[in-house]
Amino acid sequence: MNKKMKKSYTALWLSFICAFVLLFPANIFAGNGDNDANADAVKGKVELTKEVNNAVKQSPGKETFSFELVPAEGHKDLATAGITVDKNTVETNGVGTFEGTLNFSVDKSKINENNGWKAFGKNKNNYMISYTLQEKNDGKKGWEYGTKKYDVVMSYYSDDNEIYTSTYLPGTDASERAKFVNTFKGTELKNKVELTKEVKQDGKQKPGKEKFMFELVPAEGQKDLATAGITVDTNTVETDGVGTFTGDLNFTVDANKISEANGWKAFGKNKNNYMIYYTLQEKNDGKKGWEYGTKKYDLVMSYYSDDNAIYTSTYLPGTDASESAKFVNTFKGVEMPAPQDPPKKPEMKETVKTGDSNEITTLISLAILGIGTLAVARRFKKNA
Repeated sequence: MNKKMKKSYTALWLSFICAFVLLFPANIFAGNGDNDANADAVKGKVELTKEVNNAVKQSPGKETFSFELVPAEGHKDLATAGITVDKNTVETNGVGTFEGTLNFSVDKSKINENNGWKAFGKNKNNYMISYTLQEKNDGKKGWEYGTKKYDVVMSYYSDDNEIYTSTYLPGTDASERAKFVNTFKGTELKNKVELTKEVKQDGKQKPGKEKFMFELVPAEGQKDLATAGITVDTNTVETDGVGTFTGDLNFTVDANKISEANGWKAFGKNKNNYMIYYTLQEKNDGKKGWEYGTKKYDLVMSYYSDDNAIYTSTYLPGTDASESAKFVNTFKGVEMPAPQDPPKKPEMKETVKTGDSNEITTLISLAILGIGTLAVARRFKKNA
């Protein structure tokens, strides 16, 4: 076969294949599986309302809440009944009321009494099934979930080939749109470390009012405060003279940042509690006349998920010996500058005579003489 004939046959085959693909779409060779399933599925939905309330100053941000259909006791599960939930979330943004739907599909081939559907109607060719609709508590930090539940009745009408849904208060015929209320209580967890400041005096000079500051320092290999979600709100103790004074180092922890990735160590049976520790020490800000103590403590913060709360303890460094945080400073006085003699009264000095004063005297004398001459001339003129 020469080259021309080969090219002709090749072109012919290519033309045949292109025509075949155009005339006979590829999906005719796919089995009945997917297409049949899509063709046999009927869609339904449950309308949802999500109300978000706020109980703290911190504002809730964007959130996604999930919902589920749970079979009542003795009822078939969703898969057996041929029900697939396609969408089960409602998105919120701040405080307010938000609308959404739970969308589902039902495989018509599974709508029968063997799969949990109950036949009804004159010809018994319509079917219904019921489930409990509830919100999924997925443990979002700072949220109090509502516990409202509803009976969802799905009714399939064969003549319409449609699924209709209704929601009722559990165990009643009282129809009600499904509404779920969640309250935001904040992700900020507050706690404090109790501090004692003892002021001593070494010298005759007494200390006055002062403010001493304290800080949390990460140990080697530990995450800094910002990474761990910790903010120190107040860190001072005020003193007034000699004595013992108390105060608190107050801090806030963002519960969303409590994780091993941010330096917290999981503990407990289910590893859902966390702890982290820092060195608590006084800041030496160089106040004049003061000798600062060098005492330090290990401060352990523990988060318990069941309580959603932070607890603190202080220990002597590197030990299990618990001890309240106490810091001692000694006032040694501020050196006052030596008193100086009062300045002497300046002496009055005699004015040095110069030639300029004689000239002034001469000018004054001439002025007086001129005035006298003028007066005599006026008098002479008058007599004449």
